[in-house]
Amino acid sequence: MGVIRACSIITVAAGASDVVPAQGGSISFEGPKFSSYFGVGDLGGVFGMGTYVKTTIGSHPVTLGDQPIIFDLPRTSSTPIITF
Repeated sequence: MGVIRACSIITVAAGASDVVPAQGGSISFEGPKFSSYFGVGDLGGVFGMGTYVKTTIGSHPVTLGDQPIIFDLPRTSSTPIITF
């Protein structure tokens, strides 16, 4: 419980797609000295999950776990902006 009390921001997100058979969710924690993420999902019946913890030890940034991939989906002028 000490980690949760030290957090500044906790974010929970989930979603699904009608275009491809996919759904998933994530939870992230961000504090003054660390950030972490845990996500799970299902894409076409294939289950996947990923996690990372990022902090600084002394003057060295340290990241353990998966690296998130940031991408933009093509959209039309009537489609809202999508972020991940």
